[in-house]
Amino acid sequence: MSDRPCKLTSLPLESLLLVADNLPRHDLGKLSETNMLFACLTRRERLREFVMSPRSFVALEKWVHVGALYPKICACPANVQEDFGSHVKSIVLPEEWTSKTRALFVLLNHLAPSGLQSIRMRSHGSKSWWTGARQAWGGYDNGQLFAPIKNLTLECPNLTSIVSLFSKQAPSTRQLLAHMPLTLTLRGAPADEDSEMEWGVGFGGGWGVQAAPVVQWTDDRDKIVLRTRHLNVEVNTGLERVLDTVYFFQLHSLNVYTRIFSDWTLTLRLLRDSQTHLQSLRIYGIGSRGQVDSIEPVFLGSLTNLHIDWELLAIFRSMARSTVVGQVTLTIHKYVADYATDAEFDVAAEVLTTDHWSEIVVVEDEFWGTPDAITGQAIRRADFVARAQMQNPPTYVTNFV
Repeated sequence: MSDRPCKLTSLPLESLLLVADNLPRHDLGKLSETNMLFACLTRRERLREFVMSPRSFVALEKWVHVGALYPKICACPANVQEDFGSHVKSIVLPEEWTSKTRALFVLLNHLAPSGLQSIRMRSHGSKSWWTGARQAWGGYDNGQLFAPIKNLTLECPNLTSIVSLFSKQAPSTRQLLAHMPLTLTLRGAPADEDSEMEWGVGFGGGWGVQAAPVVQWTDDRDKIVLRTRHLNVEVNTGLERVLDTVYFFQLHSLNVYTRIFSDWTLTLRLLRDSQTHLQSLRIYGIGSRGQVDSIEPVFLGSLTNLHIDWELLAIFRSMARSTVVGQVTLTIHKYVADYATDAEFDVAAEVLTTDHWSEIVVVEDEFWGTPDAITGQAIRRADFVARAQMQNPPTYVTNFV
């Protein structure tokens, strides 16, 4: 038997598919550029999350007919339309706008993948990114790309970008992005606002078809109303300023990451916005408890699931008075028996010993899965029940790592 390695192309198809399924994404891209066979075999993995970059343009340019890259000039081949429609589930917009990434955007907007579910915009706090985006997208009817999406992630957005983006309208549905029941994720510290802003119809500097203004005039201030159904937001000083005029009255679920904050003003405002429809609330406390002992109660009549970190239980003790009796499952996360204080258990006893909750779940997150830890789970559960003065033991869950 020869010791010389065989060429990949000589392997059976099943082996080639196995190779493609186990390669890192970066190596997968390199493999796809070697010949048409690998470009076809790897397209499902490569296209599932399509990251726009100059390199991804070069890879497409090598195997895709020129008409696909310049759809305004030539007709797009049917096989390209089918591949993108079947395989592209997520699009990540480029970190920097160049001639190649602009060409990619033209291609994707023209193809408008029917299976697209999510779009992520990664500006990394750069105001120039949003300016470059408006320039790159100017002159193209780009609203259709957003028509099928269910998830939208904005990194470091400013108010200008939010107004421009949610004023988009998909030509096929004539529906504003602001009116779509999306899952919206906002994270990162936004860049400073542009010094000059214009509101209303036509705002956006060529970002596509504009319809009726998203901005509504109420109480002598501009209000932006989004019909987002699910909101994930990292609370920071910059986003607090941005969301000061953005309202969410249709939220069904709200996840708040309190990584850095000075108070609970924004969180409280979001609860007031969504108090009619909100069904699930998750509060993450990362490294800080804020500067208040507890927040004022906001009645949430539709709430059925409340998830809260152990260290924030005191701040949200009013939830037992502002939700429907017997309707809410309370889940406490990040409880660590070795670090829980008597003061924290005094609060826990106040919250957990009522008959208000339909169920109480205590979760030990990221607990080391040593034999002693696993066998000691029952002991820690009994200790929790005793210190919290509970008559009925909670459901006790340990996430071992």
